[in-house]
Amino acid sequence: MSHEIELKLALPRRALPALRRHPLVAAAEKCGNALTLDNTYFDTPKLQLKARKVAVRTRRQGRQMLQTVKCAAVSSGGLSQRPEWETAWTGDFDFSPVDDPATARLLERHREELVPVFTTRFRRETRRLVPQEDVSILLMIDTGAVHVRTPDGIEREAEICELELELESGRAQDLLDLACTLAQDLPLMPADLSKAERGYRLFLDTPAGALRAETSTLEPGHNVVEAFRGLALSCVRQWQGNAATALAQGDPDAIDPDNIHQLRVAHRRLRALLKIFAPALPEAFAGTWNARLRDNANRFGDARDLDVFHAELLEPVTPEGLADAASMAALLETVRAA
Repeated sequence: MSHEIELKLALPRRALPALRRHPLVAAAEKCGNALTLDNTYFDTPKLQLKARKVAVRTRRQGRQMLQTVKCAAVSSGGLSQRPEWETAWTGDFDFSPVDDPATARLLERHREELVPVFTTRFRRETRRLVPQEDVSILLMIDTGAVHVRTPDGIEREAEICELELELESGRAQDLLDLACTLAQDLPLMPADLSKAERGYRLFLDTPAGALRAETSTLEPGHNVVEAFRGLALSCVRQWQGNAATALAQGDPDAIDPDNIHQLRVAHRRLRALLKIFAPALPEAFAGTWNARLRDNANRFGDARDLDVFHAELLEPVTPEGLADAASMAALLETVRAA
């Protein structure tokens, strides 16, 4: 078993040339030619692997065929750590490398029921960046699509355009540092949804609605720092999930106002946490982030105010009893002349 530590960043397709020209990316060592990866994800007809947050995938990579089993992990800010087992694919499932007993039992129990659920096909460009001694990071630019064909014959597709930073050696913090540096010049957005999760959402035709606060996972044994981290990362997921959904709308008028509202809710929750946990946090950390979050939330204040103005004042207005067009035109002329 290996543990994959990666940070996934979404970006608009128009930003790809700028990404490739970025000094850090351009200077990174190329790892061979770009490859087209064809992936098929399997589950039972009742999606029993999804229910247990396990993904089974086969991949064609040039002449090589691989089988991969992954267990889901909570992703925050695009950063995730998940166990995975990879072996050669010979045409039959081989789950013998899976050394987690619960996962192995689940897979063996449903082996004969597994059917293709969705596919992904994307082009991957891979580079290796060694920013300092003992730190090695793979930069993978993926462009393509997730494709679904339901049992009813309905076809759906979603674009893939993302940068994956995978840690070969070093600390998870090194991935975050690199992402922050790149984001100073590029429109990068942390992406918490894996390709598998996106495929399932497409298969189930799950609407991308506003993301509300998660149920708390605090436990009595957590210390103060663990409690703050868990609650704060939940707020970050709510914030970034709503921002990503809003940005995914091609037409600004199509953005659900509730996405902006829930984004601001996440900001308020984070600021409240900073105030409550301030005695246990470094003073500079709490002060700096409180100011940043305040300023960021204010950027969305006007949008929320306009939404409330429309919903509570304009929308209830009915045309009955209003002046006719000619009278309104005359009134406007009077106002302009005043």
